[in-house]
Amino acid sequence: WFTFQPAAKLLADRTIDQDLINQFDDLLYTRELLIQGKLGETNYRMKMRTALENLVVVGNSLSKITDDYKIKNFRFDNYVWERGNDNELLWLITVEKYDPVELMDEQLALADLRRSELASKPSADRRVELFTKCERQVNSKSWLIRQELNQHQIAESEEKVTPYIAAGYVEVPGEHYSRGFVEGALGYFRSFNGLHKALLDGAVATAKILAVADESKGANPRDFMLANGAAISGRIESGEPTGYAFLQAKKNADLMYAMNLTDRIEKRLGQQMLLESDAQPTGERVTATQVM
Repeated sequence: WFTFQPAAKLLADRTIDQDLINQFDDLLYTRELLIQGKLGETNYRMKMRTALENLVVVGNSLSKITDDYKIKNFRFDNYVWERGNDNELLWLITVEKYDPVELMDEQLALADLRRSELASKPSADRRVELFTKCERQVNSKSWLIRQELNQHQIAESEEKVTPYIAAGYVEVPGEHYSRGFVEGALGYFRSFNGLHKALLDGAVATAKILAVADESKGANPRDFMLANGAAISGRIESGEPTGYAFLQAKKNADLMYAMNLTDRIEKRLGQQMLLESDAQPTGERVTATQVM
């Protein structure tokens, strides 16, 4: 979320006409709409959803804004970085598979590759690893970006603003990488997974139907394979057939205990993750302010 606002110094200046400030505010709003429209063409919401999921689960997220304003996300095993004592980024290195035929002739020559040889190979066989390093320059307060392909440097540029967005969920002093929300609640997640698996196994065992036939009482195992409505022979006592039964797990009490504990853990996780159904206060006199 972002919005343009006139500077506080401008708003506090009583010598400036209020109508002029209102016109300036309208122009800023128009600029917001233009930026939102440009980002809407790049499907950035889906890309940022993936970045936020990485941030919550892994604790670190790296994205890059390309020249055409598109967002590229990197997997956690496709980049490394180093932070300084102030937790500010010093440098990062990314690796990605790249098709060299998309390079210009000058870059192909720098990478010691020939377009004629590449064109004869299938696209899957000619993809090579492209390394990119973005390093902060303390003196010039800029970012030096270098790219290497086939162990040769093919590009170098210096930018005032880095195109990479390196974010962390919980930054720890002295560590280069941040901690994620899942790591903080890892005990709950492991307990929930173990109990949930036990409940699933118990449900499968309970749903399994095994018939028991006591042949000493005239029961025949083949009777269970007869069609509905067929007549079978057997002993009947007090209006009930004997010699036939179905195997029962009789673990309902144990499964109920595991289910109750699973529900409690699930509720705690829901409260920590601010799920509306779990984080919302309940009671007879819950006000709208409490819900908000």
